[in-house]
Amino acid sequence: MRYFFSFALLVLVALAHPTHALVPTLGVAVEVVSEPRNPRPGQSVIIRANLIGSNTARASIRFESGGKVLAEGVPSITITAPDRGQTRDITVSAITENGASGETVFTLAPQDVSLVYESESTVPPFSSIRPLGDAHSNFAILAVPDLIENGTRVSNRDVYYEWSVNGSIRKSLSGYGRSLITLEPPTFNAPFTVRILATSRAGDTAERVVTISPRAPSVVIYESGPLSGVETQRAVIGVHQFPNEETAFIAYPLYVKNWRDLIIRWTLNGTPVDLDTEDVRTATFRKTGAGSGSYQVGVEYTHPTRFFEEKKQTFLLNF
Repeated sequence: MRYFFSFALLVLVALAHPTHALVPTLGVAVEVVSEPRNPRPGQSVIIRANLIGSNTARASIRFESGGKVLAEGVPSITITAPDRGQTRDITVSAITENGASGETVFTLAPQDVSLVYESESTVPPFSSIRPLGDAHSNFAILAVPDLIENGTRVSNRDVYYEWSVNGSIRKSLSGYGRSLITLEPPTFNAPFTVRILATSRAGDTAERVVTISPRAPSVVIYESGPLSGVETQRAVIGVHQFPNEETAFIAYPLYVKNWRDLIIRWTLNGTPVDLDTEDVRTATFRKTGAGSGSYQVGVEYTHPTRFFEEKKQTFLLNF
């Protein structure tokens, strides 16, 4: 944020940083802060006044914007941040119980930054399932800033990214243009927070915090036909009707680091099924003879060293 100061004999007025203003005037200094400190466009923002060295609760405080009085007699107001690329000036004036006065012009200039994350995990083709990770996975986290200055989006190389994990700044991950990081969870199988503070060379800032929770390993099963391919529009759960003389099912381990490292087994009524070693995720079943019946089909996977990566799922196959 650029700072511009103008001076007069009796009154000093400043254009404030979007999150803080401290200006000495006639007898009293008026401090103004916003909550959150770095609001996003359209976000609800609390603008709070505090008198330095005077009793704020006993002072007469007024908030004005655009020539209109927003509130009077209260130390704070709640407003909506303007749209992206827009600013709003709020004049905060105060008179103490002793008659001393002060005034600050607070400029609310919201900026935005988003956080997107995923992990090294397998997802089915054409699926909306996000590639999230389990307790053994690393996470790739991308910051997407939307900092607008003079009507133009600030280039990524002109943005300084300050990364924090669980409240601690990671200087080794921070720097200009460093919008993408790869992170190992700081605590095994526990949620953790990631904060990004994006700052332009001109001083405009945007902030975002996200909590990432490692997922428990899972598995989703689809029917796979020779013509239709993998039918990802419908997962196989509960009871499934045998559609033809022969059908195949494919299992997709979810939220694991690398499915190719897993030991995958299929069973039919508890008996292991012979699998194609080139494609252990797929099991093919053929119906022989007449009559009808019901069989329990199961698939399970384990990892030789990552003990947390294991899952078992079953369904009934009727014919």
